[in-house]
Amino acid sequence: MRRFSNEELYTLRNKVPVKFVLEQLCGNECKEIEGYIRFICPLCHEMRTSLHPKENLGRCFRCERNFNAIEFVMYCCKLSFVDSVKLLLKHCGDAQAASSNAASAAFNSRSNIS
Repeated sequence: MRRFSNEELYTLRNKVPVKFVLEQLCGNECKEIEGYIRFICPLCHEMRTSLHPKENLGRCFRCERNFNAIEFVMYCCKLSFVDSVKLLLKHCGDAQAASSNAASAAFNSRSNIS
C-alpha cells in the first residue's frame, strides 16, 4: 500500500475547499443562512453547523466536531481514510501542486464519481 506524503495530506486538508467537497463529492447541499454557510452534519444529521472558509473547516455545534475535507469524505461517503484520500486525489489531480483554484477546477472538470 502506498503511503501518502505529508504534502499531499496537507493540501487535501487545507487547500481543497470543504464547501466544494461537501456539494460535489458528498452530495450535501450547503445553504447560506444569516451570512453563514450551513450544511447537514454527516454524523448527527442536524443543521447546527457552519463552514469556516479561511480555516477550511466545517464545524457541528451539536456534535462539537470539526471536519476537514478528508473527514467529510470519510463520514459522508462511508469510506476509510485511505479510500477517502484516494478519492480526493483522483478528483483534484496532483495534490502537491493543487491550490484552492486549481482544486476547484479539477473537481469541476471531473464531477462524475466512479
